[in-house]
Amino acid sequence: MENLKFVNLLLLLPKIQMEQFAAYAMYELKKTKEKQLLDYLVMRIAKGKALNKKELLAILELKEGEERKLTRVFSRFTEILEGFIAAKELTKKDRKDSQLIQHYLLLKKLKGTGQEQLFLQTYRKAERYISTINKNDTRQQIFSLALAHEVYFHPHVDLAPPSSHKSTLRLNHIGDLMDLLERVHSINTLQYAAVILSRKQIFDAGVPIQLKEEIERLKYPSDEHYLTMVYSEIITLYYDFEEGLYFALKSLILQNLLQLPFHEQDILFRHLINLTAHAIRLNKTFLNDALEIYDFGIENEFFLKDGYLVKEHLINYINVACELGKTDEAKVFLAKNKSKLPPSIQDQVVTLCSSSILIAEKDYQAAFILLLYINFIDVELRITGRSNRIRACYAWHMTTKEDMVVGEKKDVFIKDELDSFRNVLNRLGNNKKISKERLEANHCFRKIVLEMVNHIGTLDKSSVKKSLRKKLQNQKKVACRAWLLEQIDKM
Repeated sequence: MENLKFVNLLLLLPKIQMEQFAAYAMYELKKTKEKQLLDYLVMRIAKGKALNKKELLAILELKEGEERKLTRVFSRFTEILEGFIAAKELTKKDRKDSQLIQHYLLLKKLKGTGQEQLFLQTYRKAERYISTINKNDTRQQIFSLALAHEVYFHPHVDLAPPSSHKSTLRLNHIGDLMDLLERVHSINTLQYAAVILSRKQIFDAGVPIQLKEEIERLKYPSDEHYLTMVYSEIITLYYDFEEGLYFALKSLILQNLLQLPFHEQDILFRHLINLTAHAIRLNKTFLNDALEIYDFGIENEFFLKDGYLVKEHLINYINVACELGKTDEAKVFLAKNKSKLPPSIQDQVVTLCSSSILIAEKDYQAAFILLLYINFIDVELRITGRSNRIRACYAWHMTTKEDMVVGEKKDVFIKDELDSFRNVLNRLGNNKKISKERLEANHCFRKIVLEMVNHIGTLDKSSVKKSLRKKLQNQKKVACRAWLLEQIDKM
């Protein structure tokens, strides 16, 4: 029962608001039994107590097998709760977008009621909001445009020149509305275009043919509009990456990002990460820029979810530092930030990152042994942990002069590891616990490593290297691609 949408929504509220909701819902519910059930639910959930389906059925005087009726009642509760939460959000004084929506709803309510004086007061207040919106907040601008449309096209707005009829509203700022419409169209078109181009880069998604034409024909506002300027440069880089423009854009974003509304910060920061990842694929020297960006993101809490650091970002930082050979920096960073991780996976992430550092320091045996005795509960960590194990095992195999490793011949030992990894991947794939793309990428990684092992004794390595490089080039999705290329070159 704890997974019910109603329960999860109610848990978002502080206790005092739970009680307010219960009182509010009493006016919405008609049936006494439903009111009793709601009171019971709020009381139990507020105290953190579990729900019992039999007790819920009993309150409604339902029998086993009549759960569908109970589900319909819960749907009604959820509908009322959603309205309550939305109303609470609308009353927040510190959020301009909430107040804009309030004005919009009030004007819709007053339309056609004959209450010209009330409409006039609301109109004047709304007009002041429209004139003071943040030009770098696209969400505010969209809400303002809807509000402006409601105001300016009301039947009581007079489009004629001023007259002596004082009770009629006059449209004094139609030019402002046109400017607002142009700005909303321009910035939002640029934002959506940037998302489409970003998806093309990451997922090889298609791009509408008319997109570039649409962008080019836009009438851009002047450069005083920061977002328009930034998104124009982002789009230019997605189409044709240029090093100097990238550095200028990175500086422009990082210097001004914290002055923007949070939702704008989040979108721009993700574009900066995507463009940096693209830059690294073109030239490894951009790895230093990735470290700078990750430092900025973690310091300013861009990578938090539910108050905890998202594990992928910490792991990415460690991997980038290791690729640059900055293992001491990676150790300091890990020690400083590991406590920010969710407690349930903290030890697992630390072990994984420590193994990456050991591999970068060429202590392959220590890395392999570290990973050998840990059971990764988290699926993503399990897969990355296994690929690290194979990387450590292969490198240990290639660098040790001993013919035997932990009691087995070296090639047999690493093939056992590869077989074990195949079984892990197949189990996860069969249980739908891993995406098709991730499964394919790791199977490709495993097969190429196996082929490398099979050719260790081959005297003429040049044809083998050429064949493996071609396979890598033809595969769009391969895990640890850079590492594989490095090992192929070393064969």
